[in-house]
Amino acid sequence: AVSVGQVLACLYGAAHYLHDKLIATGLFSDVYDKPFFNEFLVRYNGDADALQSRCAKAGFLAGVKTGDDTILFAATEKNSREDIDNMVKIIEEGHQYE
Repeated sequence: AVSVGQVLACLYGAAHYLHDKLIATGLFSDVYDKPFFNEFLVRYNGDADALQSRCAKAGFLAGVKTGDDTILFAATEKNSREDIDNMVKIIEEGHQYE
């Protein structure tokens, strides 16, 4: 059986992996410089609506748009590193067409 601690570690790990991958693209920046658990708000240097549309077409929910250029992302134990990598690839590849 999986313990609550193991699930929490997965949540934290997935969210921080996603955050780091998004920031590494150079397309995102942190809105807040505060610790987070499994949700974080970032500013997107592009068309957030186009980003979300591209990701949705590929089967990914690319966060919740909270402003013109801000998106709230979250990760759960269901998000594998492979899934995260694939979504980030879609974001990077599509950004040039915005």
